Amino acid sequence: MKITEGDLEFDFSAQCKPLKFDEKDKTKANYHDLANMPRVDFIVVINDLICFLEIKDPANPKATKEDREEFYNTLKDGKLIDSLCKKYWSSFVFRWAENMLNKDKIAYICLITLDDIALLVNLTDQLKKELYLQNKSQRWVKDPLAICLVLNLKKWNVLIKNCQVTRISENK
Repeated sequence: MKITEGDLEFDFSAQCKPLKFDEKDKTKANYHDLANMPRVDFIVVINDLICFLEIKDPANPKATKEDREEFYNTLKDGKLIDSLCKKYWSSFVFRWAENMLNKDKIAYICLITLDDIALLVNLTDQLKKELYLQNKSQRWVKDPLAICLVLNLKKWNVLIKNCQVTRISENK
């Protein structure tokens, strides 16, 4: 199944069940009635894993200079990490309230179209820290997040075999 997000096309394998979680069209079945709630772009079930997927595409050739500046400003001032955290926890609570978190593991994977690997590793570390993954409570019976990664397109396509991503404008 193929799903697009801006200039990116996600090709999910047959074993994946993707859901566009940030649907804004009220007529669609997967629209969520809490319109102002921050949420991840997709939720995908792969075997015993639920993946929350967030996409940030500053390398989109159609992005304006202002869009890119806004992205880099949120990156510099820490608002990007804050936004990513809010999207994860809001989506997690929403799915928990729907009784849809019925798999053994949950992953949060952010695709950010940057080439700077050191920056992506740093963002992963910051995100894990802000999501309380480095100091888990001893009282937790279940892990609210087993996997947390920030990847670029190249790393995504190497690691996420069940869903390859291509840039639409490069394939025309």
